[in-house]
Amino acid sequence: VVAGLSAYAAWQLMASAGDKKIKDSAGIYAMACGVFIYTALGFVLDSAILTVGMALMVLAISFIWERVPFRLLRHFTLALATVVLVRLSFNPYIFDYELFDWFGRHWVLYGFGISAVAFFLAAKQFRKSADDELVTALESGALVFAVLLVTYEVRIFVEGSISALNYGFLEQSVQSASWLTSAYGLMLRNAKAPRFYAKWGARALLTVATAQVLLLQVLYNNPVITGDAIKGYFPFDNLFLAYAAPAMLLCFIVPKLPAIGFAKLSRYAADFVAALLLIYVTLEIRQLFQGRRIDLLHDSNLELYVTTLAWFALAGILAYWKWFRLEEVLRPSAKWVAAIALLMVFAGHIGIFNPVLTNLAVPGTVIFNVMLLGFVAPAIGLALIARKSEGTILEPYRDYLGIAAYAIGFAYVTLEVRRFFQGPFIHAGSVSDAEYYGYSLIWLAYALAALGVGMWLQRSAIRHAALAVLVLVVLKVFLSDMAGLGGLYRVASFM
Repeated sequence: VVAGLSAYAAWQLMASAGDKKIKDSAGIYAMACGVFIYTALGFVLDSAILTVGMALMVLAISFIWERVPFRLLRHFTLALATVVLVRLSFNPYIFDYELFDWFGRHWVLYGFGISAVAFFLAAKQFRKSADDELVTALESGALVFAVLLVTYEVRIFVEGSISALNYGFLEQSVQSASWLTSAYGLMLRNAKAPRFYAKWGARALLTVATAQVLLLQVLYNNPVITGDAIKGYFPFDNLFLAYAAPAMLLCFIVPKLPAIGFAKLSRYAADFVAALLLIYVTLEIRQLFQGRRIDLLHDSNLELYVTTLAWFALAGILAYWKWFRLEEVLRPSAKWVAAIALLMVFAGHIGIFNPVLTNLAVPGTVIFNVMLLGFVAPAIGLALIARKSEGTILEPYRDYLGIAAYAIGFAYVTLEVRRFFQGPFIHAGSVSDAEYYGYSLIWLAYALAALGVGMWLQRSAIRHAALAVLVLVVLKVFLSDMAGLGGLYRVASFM
């Protein structure tokens, strides 16, 4: 108390003192009082209260500096601020401090909150005379305290204590969202008035948040990998927090990356946004079909087909994106998202998970069954995209998209013939003469229809694809049907 009153007396005295020696003497005296106060706090206070007292002492010294501009006083303040920062940021014993009560009423709130406010106000005071390393340290310290306050409050809210051993999927998701939000706030601050702490704080938070999303939420603690139950209700469950929320926040962040020196990362960040949205859509569909606990593979053809259509829809949204000034960075992502969806159609629907090769049923009637979603919908979608691709990033791939649509349609009519003769389970059963002849007939009709469409649209790629199927039909008739079919089917095939 005596040291504090003495420092206050020196502060008042300097208002009227004009001699430099007197000012320097008063500065030394004020600094000595600060040392005594610091020593006294160590005897009187304990744990977080002691650190808060030191932070408030930093703020008090900033006001003394206005009257006693003694240079060593700034160095003493820098050393004191470093002690406060180390005690709250790198002190492992804080995890043993007792919490007074539940969320919002414990030492974390005032320990970090008051310290952050004190450091910010002290930096503002000291900046009036000089913008040096002390101001930078105080502003950075205020940012660190504010981020740690939010981080520990989230941990206490989710786990009940900052010393909890578990660091689960839900907490990771909330922490990542809070860090990305803080990074965006710092970007706005830096755009308004560039500061060291705002620029580098945004960089650090953005790096840590994206690393956690990728390494923990996507690769390590993904519910598909861990088998943990999904909490919450669709669509606002912990999948939304883990994948959709970071993607939405990054949509705001990406346009501002050049302001913090991350311009070269905009392309990768946009791809990361698309990847998170792809994961979110996939896992939400998986949850709709499988429930709270989801597996890596689908349970039915319907689930597979709906997932693929969702990927095509996402690719379309990215291709025609017009929001948040992200057209130039997000639209290229539509290419690889569409490529994944197209690969799934050929490698999954037609290849590995083809109903002929698996024991999964094809529910529905002969015409109205799930293969409409797995084959007809993608084929029509690709045909429309190819038709409307002029002037978009997909224009160079127009012919390839048309051929892909034609190939998917060819697979569909072939499987429909199989479904007509074999019923819902088309993976087993012998091929009758009628079914074998039916393939030739439907291929011929399909090729002639495609040839007419190609002539109408004046698209050589479609005409060439149709002619390729016609050649296939001719080869099948002369090399296989004439030898394999009997009776009227052989005659009909030749005709």
